[in-house]
Amino acid sequence: MTLTADRRLAGTSAAGRVFRLDRTAKIAFAVTAVLVVLLAYLPFAAGRNAQNTLTTIFIFIVMASLWNLLAGYAGLVSFGQQAYVGVGAYALLVLVRGGVDAYVAVPIATLVCLLLSVPLSYGLFRTRGAYFAIATWVVAETIRLLIITIPQLGVGRARACPSPATTRSSAPR
Repeated sequence: MTLTADRRLAGTSAAGRVFRLDRTAKIAFAVTAVLVVLLAYLPFAAGRNAQNTLTTIFIFIVMASLWNLLAGYAGLVSFGQQAYVGVGAYALLVLVRGGVDAYVAVPIATLVCLLLSVPLSYGLFRTRGAYFAIATWVVAETIRLLIITIPQLGVGRARACPSPATTRSSAPR
């Protein structure tokens, strides 16, 4: 085998550049593109029950990915990541009820979570092992207690985002 053949097998050219799009990557990209198009078309084709089920499945996938990132890669067992998901959902609810379009409210709710999580991370990431698990649990419980006790934050009343049909029919034309 020549040096050029060895480099091609390793995924590099004779000039040392890496080949990034092999056949498998192109197929994966095509499948991903088809899935994105199908998911974008889903609200127009599927019923409300299918959308709710898929939303719940995707939330579980995100939570599993969060757990995998923290526990699997970083070795940190966390009991508090649900607090940030809850803060994001609550911020989205408050923004949508305040009249902000849902597509604009999602990035804003993400920024709210970022503004909450970055300062907390400085203290949380200084702990290790069981102390990290307990500290994240305390943060999640503190956020829960703040939401259910402060009247301006809703005092734990069950609320839901208005449905798109309700917001469209009540919007001025």
